[in-house]
Amino acid sequence: MLRTMLEMRGGISVVEAVNGEMAIALAENVRVDLILMDTDLPLLDGYTVTQRIRELFSTHKIPIVILSGHAQPSAEAKAFAAGCTDYLVKPFALGELGSVLERYLSEGKAQ
Repeated sequence: MLRTMLEMRGGISVVEAVNGEMAIALAENVRVDLILMDTDLPLLDGYTVTQRIRELFSTHKIPIVILSGHAQPSAEAKAFAAGCTDYLVKPFALGELGSVLERYLSEGKAQ
């Protein structure tokens, strides 16, 4: 559903990973401006994937926004400790996601 909403927004191409290992490989091999990361992924969780993406030279500056169903402060702290740039709790308002997209995609175009 998120993929469809993003593509309908216009000007956004979406590359989707089906598990944590694929997410790392895509981040390394496909030029992306923003990563939306779920915390609950098969094979490797989103926290581990975020940390590994941050460790790679080619991907360490890509903004990573964690989308999580975990509203506890400890989950958010774990996400930021792993290296995420921002954290949204699901379900989130479309306007909230729109603000995040504007913030990080605008920054990428300005650089």
